[in-house]
Amino acid sequence: IRMSFTADAVSVNAGCNTLTGSASIEDYELVVGELASTTMACDDALEEQDRWLTSVLNSRPRFERVDDDFYLSHDETVIHLVPADG
Repeated sequence: IRMSFTADAVSVNAGCNTLTGSASIEDYELVVGELASTTMACDDALEEQDRWLTSVLNSRPRFERVDDDFYLSHDETVIHLVPADG
């Protein structure tokens, strides 16, 4: 999963479509607005992965920074994000 943030938006790609939308941090939760998506024709597994990722992002996951890494978590799901190499 590749995620990039600006002051008020997020862009996410997990191997198929790119999801973009407004984003903010409120009470340690990532709050994502309605996500727009590219419309690449991908295999069923990648399209299901995009649906899963959209669901996680819409769940107001806990957003935590530990050193240079970031974690998104909701229920049993934890996504560990590391900075891209320079």
